[in-house]
Amino acid sequence: MKLLLLNFYESPENFHLEESFIRVFDKLNFRLDIIHNFENDYDFLKTAKSAKGFKKYFSDIDINSLKGYDAVISIDIPWHKDKSLLFYLEIMKSISVAKIMVFNHLIPADGHSDGYNFFEEKKLFLLFDRTYFLEFDSKNNFPRLKKEAFRLREYSIDTFYYSPFICPKNRKFMIFSAGSKGRNYSELLNAVKNFNIDLIIFSNSQIKIPKRIKPHIELKKFNANLRFFKKHIANSDLVIIPIDSSESNPTAGMAITFIAMSMAKPVIVRETLWLKKYIKNGYNGFFYKEFSSFILKEMIKSAMSDKNELNRIGLNARKTAVEKFSMDREVYKIVEENFKI
Repeated sequence: MKLLLLNFYESPENFHLEESFIRVFDKLNFRLDIIHNFENDYDFLKTAKSAKGFKKYFSDIDINSLKGYDAVISIDIPWHKDKSLLFYLEIMKSISVAKIMVFNHLIPADGHSDGYNFFEEKKLFLLFDRTYFLEFDSKNNFPRLKKEAFRLREYSIDTFYYSPFICPKNRKFMIFSAGSKGRNYSELLNAVKNFNIDLIIFSNSQIKIPKRIKPHIELKKFNANLRFFKKHIANSDLVIIPIDSSESNPTAGMAITFIAMSMAKPVIVRETLWLKKYIKNGYNGFFYKEFSSFILKEMIKSAMSDKNELNRIGLNARKTAVEKFSMDREVYKIVEENFKI
């Protein structure tokens, strides 16, 4: 079987999903050709090695050479109304085979993606025979589709890339935190100020660190330090996602939580209906219901009191990740539904 994968929304999440498709299709002995519009080099995230098919930047492709495919799979759509979107549409209209869309991001709010708005306006989602949306996307936002095209998919993480590895010994207890949306780092800093620990924060937010605790805090810009992200999670003993009580998005912090669990790290995170599907308090993670520095301080104190128990919770978190939100597992389900395997 010969398949064409279009990856025209640049992001590390979509690079991971592309890698997952490569791994699954290699196991099935399918040929997979990939066309993308990524400007940045994400090869430091690479885990899959494929001897079959090509991977090329869209401007290096002669559309007339794209023949003999059994299906076209798209990871999201071009997020911007640019040359890559026009090229993408030319491919979609010139190749007459089954077309499958796999959304790997939430449907954008109005004005956040001119590419998506163009697709909506021109009713271009009707090009797809199957369209997979994330299960927690807003039902009010779904575009017009072909009859029977609508599908929901579970959120997933590249558990192959985010695998556990041994961290250095004989060091201070280390806490890792990350993300920007809905985070209250002031309360987190207040919670850790009296502990003899190190804290690393990956965030694009502006964070003011009090002078008294500054020597124990390392602040890194998220996007600029992405290649070091996994290493710092691996070196941590505990991950904290400080979601403010005022944050209305029930999925805020979900990606970092899943990544940490996949790396066998215990996570302290806000309890939500979505996360309760995956986390059992005290078994594979820790929930707080109300957010405050006092509550965080007590949870940190409890977590630090028994390192063996913390390790056990981390191992349970990794087991949950592999069983419930593995990206390869999710891709295999999509492939199984659409192709004879």
